[in-house]
Amino acid sequence: MDSIAGKYVLVDEPPRTGGFASVHKAFDITAQKLVAVKLMSRTEDPVREQAVVREMESLRKLSHPNIIRLRDAGFDESRDVHYLVLDWVEESLAEVLEAKASYEWDDLAGLLAEPLVQALSYAHLNGVEHRDIKPSNILMSDGGMPLLADFGIAKVRQGVVSEHTLMRFGSGPYSPPEDDGEVKYVRDVYSMGVLLIQAMHQARLRSRADVEPALQAVNIPPDVRKLLGRCVHLDYSERPANGAVLADELKNVLLGRSVLPVASRSTVWLSLTNAARRQLLEHPEAAGGSAEAALLNDLNEDVFVAYRFDTGKRAADRTVVFIAGKRWKFTLKLDSPLALVVTGARAPEYEELERFRRAALNVAEFAAWVCSEPRNRVQAESGRHDLLSALDAFEEEKQAVRTGDLSTGYDGLDMLQEWSRVLQAREDLARGSNRTLNYSNRVVRGREVDLELRDPVEEDLVGTDWEIVARDSRRVVAYGQIINQDSDSVTLRSKTPIGALERSGGLRPFLGPSRKALQRQRDALSALRNGTAARPELRARIQNPAEVEAPIPRKVDDWVGTLDDGKKKAVEAALGVQDVLLVEGPPGTGKTDLIAEIVFQSLKERPNSRILIVSQTHVAVDNALTRLEQAGIEGIVRLGHPDDPRVDKTVSHLLLNRRMTKWAEGIRRNAQRYLEKVANERGLDLRHLHAALSLRQLAKVVKERNDVEREIERRVRSNDTSALATSLEIVEDDSDLQERVDDLALRYDQLHAEAAEHLAGDLTLHADMAVEDALSAAGALLGTSVSAQRLLDLVGLQAEWLQRTATDNRLAEAFLGTARVVAGTCIGFVGQAAVRNLEIDLCILDEASKATATEAMVPLSRSRRAILVGDNNQLPPQEEELLRSTEILTDHGIDEDLVKETLFKWFSHRLPEHSKFLLRDQYRMIRPIGDMVSTCFYRGELSSPRTDGLPGLELLGKPVLWLDTSRLGEERREDRGPGGISYANRAEARIIFTRLETLEIAIEKGIVSTPGDSGKLEVLLIAPYRRQVEEMRRRLSLRRFTRLQVDVLSVDAVQGRQCDVAIFSVTRSNHKLSLGFLGAENWRRINVAVSRARFGLTIVGDAEFCQSANGALRDVVRYIGEHPDDCDVQAVENA
Repeated sequence: MDSIAGKYVLVDEPPRTGGFASVHKAFDITAQKLVAVKLMSRTEDPVREQAVVREMESLRKLSHPNIIRLRDAGFDESRDVHYLVLDWVEESLAEVLEAKASYEWDDLAGLLAEPLVQALSYAHLNGVEHRDIKPSNILMSDGGMPLLADFGIAKVRQGVVSEHTLMRFGSGPYSPPEDDGEVKYVRDVYSMGVLLIQAMHQARLRSRADVEPALQAVNIPPDVRKLLGRCVHLDYSERPANGAVLADELKNVLLGRSVLPVASRSTVWLSLTNAARRQLLEHPEAAGGSAEAALLNDLNEDVFVAYRFDTGKRAADRTVVFIAGKRWKFTLKLDSPLALVVTGARAPEYEELERFRRAALNVAEFAAWVCSEPRNRVQAESGRHDLLSALDAFEEEKQAVRTGDLSTGYDGLDMLQEWSRVLQAREDLARGSNRTLNYSNRVVRGREVDLELRDPVEEDLVGTDWEIVARDSRRVVAYGQIINQDSDSVTLRSKTPIGALERSGGLRPFLGPSRKALQRQRDALSALRNGTAARPELRARIQNPAEVEAPIPRKVDDWVGTLDDGKKKAVEAALGVQDVLLVEGPPGTGKTDLIAEIVFQSLKERPNSRILIVSQTHVAVDNALTRLEQAGIEGIVRLGHPDDPRVDKTVSHLLLNRRMTKWAEGIRRNAQRYLEKVANERGLDLRHLHAALSLRQLAKVVKERNDVEREIERRVRSNDTSALATSLEIVEDDSDLQERVDDLALRYDQLHAEAAEHLAGDLTLHADMAVEDALSAAGALLGTSVSAQRLLDLVGLQAEWLQRTATDNRLAEAFLGTARVVAGTCIGFVGQAAVRNLEIDLCILDEASKATATEAMVPLSRSRRAILVGDNNQLPPQEEELLRSTEILTDHGIDEDLVKETLFKWFSHRLPEHSKFLLRDQYRMIRPIGDMVSTCFYRGELSSPRTDGLPGLELLGKPVLWLDTSRLGEERREDRGPGGISYANRAEARIIFTRLETLEIAIEKGIVSTPGDSGKLEVLLIAPYRRQVEEMRRRLSLRRFTRLQVDVLSVDAVQGRQCDVAIFSVTRSNHKLSLGFLGAENWRRINVAVSRARFGLTIVGDAEFCQSANGALRDVVRYIGEHPDDCDVQAVENA
């Protein structure tokens, strides 16, 4: 069986050959599908080697429906060849043209011209020139879709100009006359023009001289002939400047608009305000000269214009125009009758400019810009009129696409495009939120550091990544994850020991993980758009959920758990799901039991299938895995970092690296026994054998660390990704490189310590050993005899294998191939490279209502079928910061409703009834609590059959009890913290701890029983503000309860948790009737807070205040008053 890299079996068919490469049809063992494997022999020719790297870099950089997709790349040492793995496509355009008649323009325009020109535009906007466009490099899919392929001599925009320009490569009539590289992008425009002419011409074009006669011979409209004539003009200055310009001009031609030649451009007069002038001149990149000169210089190539988008009206604001040139984005007001007034100028990040350009109108071939008042005022008035007329027409086209509005929701829109714009807004927010939190003191403990913040932070930072910077904010001294947070301090954990820190400094977001998360979401969107998702039909199902296929229920006779009829119907439907199934599970309805049963029954019916369980919260994932282990499911792998404190200790043994370590340890012991046997036979010291093994592994670690550090230095110099990074499988983000160095440093320390321990002083090892030092030490330990050298070779082989188990993704991928259940968080699960090619039969997304639409698409795009479990009435994704960023929302033309539209919510409102299930029976809360939650938050649709309360607890008050502070006067009021962003209420805290004392005494005296065998009552103290959480934690630290297991959590952190008794501190009470986080729009927070308890719910707060303020608590107070049999309001006379 002839294969490449052990993964791609070559089909016994002649390969396609061309240039210095051959393309083979192959079968991907992992993905179980046909692929194309392009093989290029390694040579000493630097130009050919550069061509390989260029193609790899180009394809990794591009993701477009009309550009061939790169699936894998690498080097096969057994064959001494580079390989690229691409989607298999049977035919090229050259073969189509040879077998069939030439195209007519009406067919060519839509089938070939538009998609290929759009692909070229995308490539050029991403800085990639193809430089060898011709029919044989255009592949044609089975559906007739053209795909731009073979980027072997592409030129990628880089910080350093390569000395290898690949000038000698070119393709006959498709190569323009000018020297390669003389001007960017116009070479591709020429080739594209020739290709389109060839597609309509019967005879084959054999030289450049054939092109012009062919253009005159084909039957095309005059404007098309004029545009193609400019594309193939021998003077490159007459051609459209790049693919984006060509795409705009082609679009205008197809819409029946004429493309104006350069000499006929309209004159547009720009007038700068003092503010705009100052912004231009004060920019760090300002090179001197006047602001007007800087403006005109920026607008001397491509210029893109668009109206400002009014998110409130969901329409263009035609009083403000944005224009973007090479580096700047300008804001224009239409105040003057003749001039366009430039009121603002800023130089945004490259990515933001590119996004704006893709959604704007290119007027490079239309407008000529001036900053002085034209002598001919009629001409200036005409130029302004022409520009705005073109912009009006462009905006009407866009508005025609955006058919949705607030009254009909978003039906009719391309939702992937809409959510893509939201994702772009999040990216801008992440880039712009590089705020710094200053700290005034620190306590370092190995890999952890406590930082005392100068100002309190209300935002929950636990689980987010930050870097510590020196006082000058330029030097990063450590980075890691926040694992604990108080109102004015945080604890950060790093992967490596933290060295000496200045007493004061700053904390700022570490954007590496954020960039990765955003990239994974972009990749998911691309997979859905271009049909490469595990289920290509998913895009259509998202766009039109009404078309989702009905599940085919499978009857189950042998149930593992005790399920009610509603859950049984949902499980049987889940077993037969064809596309997507949605389960709405309010609190206490047994979502975890449902998920466990679905997994068990699915694996029973399909033993060889693989199930992915993901959630936005670690708690939900770990709860499901615990239940599956209890049900006897084998082959479970938990994805996550072993140092992540959010991974529950009860499932940490399921983590991939620990499973891999255990697997490798068994093999290592077997191999080591053999080595020890050989050593004993030859009279060698076993301690020295073990030390030599550690040293050989250490040598390999040092070599890899050196490689990665060289790549870091090279990237700093050239700002791009090299073939070395590709071979190291580090292509997502520069932060991967530093993380790899940190991991290797830890591994080095471990191996060095192991070797020193085995040697016990027999040989002194330097603290910082080079590769040669480690190898020499290993050789010295085993001797120089022939037998010793053979043993040393065996030690080397085992050392290499052991090191590969720790770093080789292919071994991890092989191990994951044996897993039946893989689990992790929505975004985090693809952080493990080995999982990215894993075939997933069924994805179960728990807490789906907490995931943004694009976060949910990450696991769904990799799965054939999906089940979404969630609750629209629980906490949504945390989007407060984006919703507050009105400028970003405006820039991207999105509104609050779109930001809040999760995929779960989208499906819940649009899926057919056959694919939606509501779990109505909840068993967590006893009936009085469940009925209150059902009435106040679920329109009375929930049933609470549980009536077995906790014996004796009723003696301390009704199951739902409100301890009312209204009579405490001003003592009941909130205490506003520094900065006014958080609140505490000490009176409520005192009342809560009095309640805890009462519970403790009642249990000690046998008045109240405890559930289970622990003898303790689980109590959750819940508050909406961090200062109140800290106040209660402070009091808890001063009191030791022997009968109560007490935890204190914020409302936002408590979802997914449950307890015997919950005590909720309202916290807010003020004369302004301001509820803050507890206001009407935040009613879900109240639902979460009051639905955690099994037996008793106590709310402590100012009932009079809550009844007067607009919010969900008013409904709760009213319900309690109307149900005296189950609920009670008790006035607190003193605190």
